Amino acid sequence: MKGYIISQEILVFPKFLKINLKSFLVFNLLLAWLLFTLYIVQAGLFTQQIYLQKEYQKEISQLSKENEILEIEFAKSSSLSHIENYFQENSFVKTNPNRVKYIQIFEDSLATNK
Repeated sequence: MKGYIISQEILVFPKFLKINLKSFLVFNLLLAWLLFTLYIVQAGLFTQQIYLQKEYQKEISQLSKENEILEIEFAKSSSLSHIENYFQENSFVKTNPNRVKYIQIFEDSLATNK
């Protein structure tokens, strides 16, 4: 049986940076604190967006109901059979075109731009 001798000069081990354990732990704690803080901020923003979305959905449904009511009222008021009743309820008076008097404005009484 032949034995092989490996010299330490042939094997090259990578050289790692020598980091102080205390500074490594402080860095990891700061990184963990930063990530936790970012998580809390992100969760707050997420809940705010959900709340706003629900509020907008309520407002949209309320506006669509109001729009529906207005469309129905418009359809009722625009029918020719109900226009006369609408005028009577709101105290409109039918006028004769011959009895209408217009105000006459003279040119010298108006302000002019020179």
